[in-house]
Amino acid sequence: MITIKQVEAFYWVGTLGSFSAASNRLNVAQSTVSKRIQELEWSLKAPLFNRDKRGGGLTTRGVEMLEMAGEMLSIQERIEAAAVGGPLLRGPVHIGVTEFASVVWLSEVLSSVRALYPSLSLSIHVEPETAIAEHFADGALDLVIAPVLDDDGGAEEVELEDIEMRWMCAPHFNTGREPLPAVRLRDLPLLVEPAAGVPAGRPHCARSRRARPGCSVSCNGMAARARLAEAGLGLACLPRRLFEDEIATGRLRIVDVDPVPPALSYVAAYRADAPGAVTAEIAQVTREIALRARDMTTRLTASRAPKFARLI
Repeated sequence: MITIKQVEAFYWVGTLGSFSAASNRLNVAQSTVSKRIQELEWSLKAPLFNRDKRGGGLTTRGVEMLEMAGEMLSIQERIEAAAVGGPLLRGPVHIGVTEFASVVWLSEVLSSVRALYPSLSLSIHVEPETAIAEHFADGALDLVIAPVLDDDGGAEEVELEDIEMRWMCAPHFNTGREPLPAVRLRDLPLLVEPAAGVPAGRPHCARSRRARPGCSVSCNGMAARARLAEAGLGLACLPRRLFEDEIATGRLRIVDVDPVPPALSYVAAYRADAPGAVTAEIAQVTREIALRARDMTTRLTASRAPKFARLI
């Protein structure tokens, strides 16, 4: 007899590409996942994975079954949701966020989601952009709050906000004559993310990887790069919104680079074809929070402007 747990184990192994990833996703032992799939194959009287090939992979029957398994899990969730009169509330739901998103939106998102769905289990992963994109692509994350993904079309994206980025340094740091052509950045000490965490689509940050030897400091963590910039150790490309106080008090200054770094267009993205209807609701909750936060930031900036003017 085929069970939902067997189908679920097969679906996640087929989607994530490994038994270990599926066991982590389902929070069960790898041996349990293997046993459930063996039982499913025995019931179907057909192998679902090519165990005789290097790296394995789905058999022809397995490819056919994977789509049906996804449909079966979705139907099960809709039935359960209808029974409780609302969206399905089971988990864990794996959410990936960047450091910026974790500082600006995450706490309010978690509070709102827990208030709406108190029985929902959430698993939060704070990671660099590239890691988030990779884990979302391979199915390990259900929803991400990050800059726009280079996706193959299998995701739904809810727009959040365009985040202004600027190069910053200590007030006493000598950058030479400004405005500074972007090409000149390679001649200055830069505080950058490790190469694996630098998105290829961020030319101002990626350019630093071609800097002269000894001209850059690789540092994971936006806050750490800001503190190093304050200490006069180099320039850091940072979201202006998070460092207005440092700019206002003179601990950091904006470097006039031509052209300015491109804004980061943040989205809440979720897989449209994966089981888990609640991710769409979480994405919408995130958008509402982002819009409120943006409006509040605009009002605060406007209220500060006269004080800045009096200080000049």
